[in-house]
Amino acid sequence: MKNAWDIIRDILDNKSTFALIMISWVMGLPLIWRLHFYLDFQQPEKIHLNHLVFFFLGIGLVLLPFLKTVKISNWIEISREVKETKAEMKDFKSEIRQTVSMLSNTVNTSLKQQVNLTVNLPNSEKAMKGETEL
Repeated sequence: MKNAWDIIRDILDNKSTFALIMISWVMGLPLIWRLHFYLDFQQPEKIHLNHLVFFFLGIGLVLLPFLKTVKISNWIEISREVKETKAEMKDFKSEIRQTVSMLSNTVNTSLKQQVNLTVNLPNSEKAMKGETEL
């Protein structure tokens, strides 16, 4: 089990995760801070839908770095499994390279094949006879 300092060290070592945390917290925490002044649950008639939407948006931004996947219906699906995605992309690239290499070899082989056409022409004496007969 990792302690908190190991987790913080891993986050700081991975620059993309650190950037995601900083961007989402810089946007989410001020939203929550500003909106907590307007959200008074003892007077629910003063709470507007806009306040609730932005409050939950702020909470979502603060929690975003800790989510593995974010899926919004069938529109958007974002996954943070970068290492697995990179491995899949390498496999896909190697398959594409093999396919292109095979196609290239096939095309080169078919172009290298020579078409031999043999035309038997009569010798000059027979050609002269045929010309005089015409």
